[in-house]
Amino acid sequence: MTRFRSGSSTRDTHGLYQRAGFTLLDLLVSLAVILILIGIMLPSIQRARETALQVVCSSNVRQQGLGLMMYGQDYRDDLPPTLFAPPTPSGGAFAAVPARADQMVIVRVGNTPGDWDGLGMLFSLDYLDAARVFYCPAHHGDHPVSRYERQWLAPVGEIVSNYQYRGPSQRNAVTAGALVVDALRTKRDFSHQVGANVLRSDYSVIWLPDSDRSLFRALPDHELEDGADQLVAAAWEAIDEEVQAIKK
Repeated sequence: MTRFRSGSSTRDTHGLYQRAGFTLLDLLVSLAVILILIGIMLPSIQRARETALQVVCSSNVRQQGLGLMMYGQDYRDDLPPTLFAPPTPSGGAFAAVPARADQMVIVRVGNTPGDWDGLGMLFSLDYLDAARVFYCPAHHGDHPVSRYERQWLAPVGEIVSNYQYRGPSQRNAVTAGALVVDALRTKRDFSHQVGANVLRSDYSVIWLPDSDRSLFRALPDHELEDGADQLVAAAWEAIDEEVQAIKK
């Protein structure tokens, strides 16, 4: 059968046209275009994902605020106590920023049944009944919810959350800004890297940006670092200043 070439098509002796298939060059060009488009879109997709995680985290902090508010209504405006904010020698008042602030991500301590602490008391007293409320979906450190899910249902054992709790000092320090904030214990615990969700003293939740990463860089590199408690306390004081500035 004789074929006659005409452009990108061929015609056989019956007068029928058959279109030629894609060449290797066509395929490579198409792949290159697709890869370029993916490269352009990927940052937007990543930003959208991070924004979604921030929103979920903000919801967690807001639920913690509601739990603290209900606790306060039932306990004469007090907040859950914590071992990591001990009373000062003078008058029993709590310090504005607890000396052991780096430990205030712990919600249950020791091996004694019922040894709940700080935010953990909201769970033990049924103000909050879901363990995931205490974990940020953007967490990339050593304390994800998967590590502690079974522990929440066990009678004993230490449990670490992804949020830093100030403690009863909030009711004694009128000028204090942050009541709960994304964990400051280490750089890896600082879930969003570019900012943090903060529960203020009026139980409102705000996003506090850290665009220059100064807060992130000020945090300890690991939990056992010398002076970790002082670094966390200093970071918390910096957050207080930012929150107070926003209020003004």
